[in-house]
Amino acid sequence: MKLSDNVEPVWFLALYVPKSLQWPTIGFVVLLGIACFGFAARIYRSQARTMRTCIARSSSTPEPR
Repeated sequence: MKLSDNVEPVWFLALYVPKSLQWPTIGFVVLLGIACFGFAARIYRSQARTMRTCIARSSSTPEPR
């Protein structure tokens, strides 16, 4: 949106800040998005590892009679 210069500031956060701060705002939002995806992937891998461990323990342990 910023590159085309033919948009109205409807939802794009960077268009609401002063012109001198628009590109730093865009960079910050991009980095924030990448960090959020990385954090979500880290949580997913951690939970997947925990689930695999739990499943492995429950399948290797014989049931008491």
